[in-house]
Amino acid sequence: MRTIYLLLLILAAAAAAVSQTAVTTPEMPAWTPPTPRTKALTLFAPKPIKGGSIFKGEAEEWLADAIVRGMSLEPIKDQEVSDYISQLGQNLVKYSAAPNKKFTFVVLDDPDENAFSIGAGRIYINLGALRAAETEDQLVSVLAHEIGHDAFNHPAKTVTRQLFWMTGKRKVTSAADVQKALDDLAEAYRFVAETKSESGDHYTNKYFYQLLFGSHPPSSQRVTALKWESNWVKLPPKEDRYGNAAFSAMKQRIKGL
Repeated sequence: MRTIYLLLLILAAAAAAVSQTAVTTPEMPAWTPPTPRTKALTLFAPKPIKGGSIFKGEAEEWLADAIVRGMSLEPIKDQEVSDYISQLGQNLVKYSAAPNKKFTFVVLDDPDENAFSIGAGRIYINLGALRAAETEDQLVSVLAHEIGHDAFNHPAKTVTRQLFWMTGKRKVTSAADVQKALDDLAEAYRFVAETKSESGDHYTNKYFYQLLFGSHPPSSQRVTALKWESNWVKLPPKEDRYGNAAFSAMKQRIKGL
């Protein structure tokens, strides 16, 4: 009898702990976008240049679908956090170089501090990046960066160059053709990696996609460009932050993910 009584106490304590966890998970308040800064645009802002890609029209979707099939992408299960990130992203799209393009934003259950675009308006940001962000300003700067990649068609142009250099591919005609082209490109990179095995490189699909989409100009070059451009942009006051209850609630919710 005493054993049963102790068991009931343990079960009751466990139920209370679960109940307490549910109660302390904050609801996501409505997100209010900041007032647009109309004087923040620069006359020297680049504009997308057509050409340089064999993935046009529906072929851009074929490419994005093939990339998704080649990666292990696991979205988080908290729909409210996902919706919040989507709201941030969709607000940014309105002020991007592709305001009429359809974008989707997905939060991945991945601890790495990373975000990336695969084209066709598909932006991914890792849970690790949400945890690392100290302000909403930092978070939207990451999303804006990836929107810029997509608006300028960088993913499709990058794959186009790589396919030509590594396999000689100049044209795609179907979703199956795109899948085979990516498989051939991955195989070409695998061959390169294997020839350098003495350096300790270990080939994986993740390694391949990092090579494919992970290149940027040197940080020093980007810092110099931003400093120069700031001469024509009205910057917000130093240490200015956009406070938002939704960001605080998001940070609280992801502690349990």
